[in-house]
Amino acid sequence: LLPLLPLLPLLPLLPLLPLLPLLPLLPLLPLLPLLPLLPLVPLVPLLPLLPLLPLVPLVPLVPLVPLVPLVQVGRIVPALDGSAGRNRAPGYCLIAARHDLEAIQAYLSRFRDRDKTARAYQKELERFLLWCVGARGTALSAIGPEACEHYKAFLAQPDPSWIGPKAPRTSARWRPFAGALKPESQRYAVLVLRGFFAWLVSMRYLGGNPWLLVPDPVTTRRDVPIAVDKALPAPLWQALVQPDGILD
Repeated sequence: LLPLLPLLPLLPLLPLLPLLPLLPLLPLLPLLPLLPLLPLVPLVPLLPLLPLLPLVPLVPLVPLVPLVPLVQVGRIVPALDGSAGRNRAPGYCLIAARHDLEAIQAYLSRFRDRDKTARAYQKELERFLLWCVGARGTALSAIGPEACEHYKAFLAQPDPSWIGPKAPRTSARWRPFAGALKPESQRYAVLVLRGFFAWLVSMRYLGGNPWLLVPDPVTTRRDVPIAVDKALPAPLWQALVQPDGILD
């Protein structure tokens, strides 16, 4: 053991021998507090996107389909096309509509000889379909009363991206709205949609009509002044309505 005597001063270091392989790591000791952050390393490339974080709540507003007229909507993704909408009626359907787009087309075909009515109805139905799929992220045949109430409010104040000047329906500048609808126009839109859904229920395409639970938008009654100068004199009116009179 005499040759080992010079090593006696190192005896207290024997318990540290297992740590010798770690000596090269000593320069990394200052980084020890950062160990809990290691799982976040893959996110480092995303750091430049941090300024966009406040926009995350707006992601649902990004349209899932482009804002195009109904005739340009070729197809909708199966998850939103209504082929399996939760309001679809079970059993036999009286129209050959596989999904919501074909159901709209079937409804509008009823007015093919009434061009003005067909155009008015098409405008309201394409607005609602685009809103359901593009803004709500829901199939038209899965919409409930609460969503209908949201759409009613949307008519009064559409998203700015949905508003634009009048443009040809083939133009990329076309938008569903020219501005917020007046109360009378809001009420008309609700009546059209309520009638459309009622027809879908009668055709056994839908199980129920959610618009029945949505009240009409409040409109202001306008009193029209009577044109007194065009009114009939009392004796003449009496002669018209009396027994054996012209209007009897």
